[in-house]
Amino acid sequence: GASAGTQGKAAGALANLAAGSEDLTARFASAGAIEVLVALLKPGAGASAGTQEQAAVALKNLAAGSEERKARIASTGAIEVLVALLKPGAGASAGAQEQAAWALKNLAYGSEERKAKIASAGAIEALVALLKPGAGASAGTQEQAAWALAGLASGSEDLRDRIASAGAIEVLVPLLKPGAGASAGTQLQAAWVLKNLSRLNADIGDRMESAGAIEV
Repeated sequence: GASAGTQGKAAGALANLAAGSEDLTARFASAGAIEVLVALLKPGAGASAGTQEQAAVALKNLAAGSEERKARIASTGAIEVLVALLKPGAGASAGAQEQAAWALKNLAYGSEERKAKIASAGAIEALVALLKPGAGASAGTQEQAAWALAGLASGSEDLRDRIASAGAIEVLVPLLKPGAGASAGTQLQAAWVLKNLSRLNADIGDRMESAGAIEV
């Protein structure tokens, strides 16, 4: 097999190609690049932290494209692999986690079917966990996690209910308070999630009030 250094350079080259023109990225995806990238991110693949991060960057870039390409990415098992990188014990670097959350954010915008698939893979719980105090997630990772939740919260009532049930309200409201240490980007996306959740029902409003949303 290829050495870790060779894999890392190859993944970096793939990340650069995936950020190219729409025509180039379409050809890139058609050549089987998505499957290669997903394989590099699987547990047990033996990829270095740098290789994982570059593979996640490439998937993030590809996931910023057309609905057709997003659907293709979702069909390769990428969602499950990306969610796994966000979980404690995955051993992923801060950079890889941020890029994985970013890729999920890109995938979370679009079809309801894909949103449901992301939720079914355990993404909601993983994203909420990254936003908890003491989670140790970087500012960049937290911002992308909040943005991914905002994308999911723009979906069906069932998805919004699942986000609320995962404890998102109690985690997001404190992020809006002065001194929380959250970035402006994280606060903006947290506010969007809460705005979408507030459309659910009176019980959600009561929970927001209990969490201190009115004071914020």
